[in-house]
Amino acid sequence: MQILKKVIPKFVPATEAIMVSGSLAYGANYSVTEKSDIDLQLLVTRRGVTRLYTVGLFDLEKLRHFVKGYQKGIAQQFSLTAEVEGVPLECHFWDVNAFAKAATMRTRQTLRFRSSINPPPIDYAHSFAGEEDISKLSTAHKGKWLVSSFPSYRIRKKKMFFCRPITNIIGSPIFIHGNEWLVRRQNEAWDALIMRLNKECGEPLNLKMYTIVNILPGKNKISPAVKEKIMKRMRRTLA
Repeated sequence: MQILKKVIPKFVPATEAIMVSGSLAYGANYSVTEKSDIDLQLLVTRRGVTRLYTVGLFDLEKLRHFVKGYQKGIAQQFSLTAEVEGVPLECHFWDVNAFAKAATMRTRQTLRFRSSINPPPIDYAHSFAGEEDISKLSTAHKGKWLVSSFPSYRIRKKKMFFCRPITNIIGSPIFIHGNEWLVRRQNEAWDALIMRLNKECGEPLNLKMYTIVNILPGKNKISPAVKEKIMKRMRRTLA
């Protein structure tokens, strides 16, 4: 969190909203280890994204390549890594409108930039019962850029398996910037999930078998406090 206090001000002028996902969101004093990185979801627009050039944390050539492709509409998501005080910083940049649609299940997938065609990206998704679906995602050339899909969800045999665009905003993220906008999207994501939960799992709902917690990657690493927070919200939204 001390590292975040130093780097977030660099990102604010270039972003519409920022949230922390991953181990910090799952319980800073429970899930975080010496090997943990910091996962940031940063929402940008084509107009403001060039302000990232002044952040000073990334390979500028790679950043310019992704930004140019994003401004041309080639893809809507790209990721860059940095290291701050020996801690890896995973920065996932999203077009703000594309993120809103992905997080609330209005789109099934988003195009993202990749740096290499190999190895193929592996995507993990989970159902309300905690079942795992693993999928290899293909990468294709689109002009000077490499792109692949970034799924929001997949449907297998009438079951929905949820991917990171949804689980990141559901898994107790820490909102740092653009909180009001993020809260609205989170509420929409919860409403969409509960509608799907009721439709797929039936009534009366067996909460020992089907829960929102089960869709989260690394659910076994979530702190008891965060798990209870998610369960309480699920019960409240169901009611």
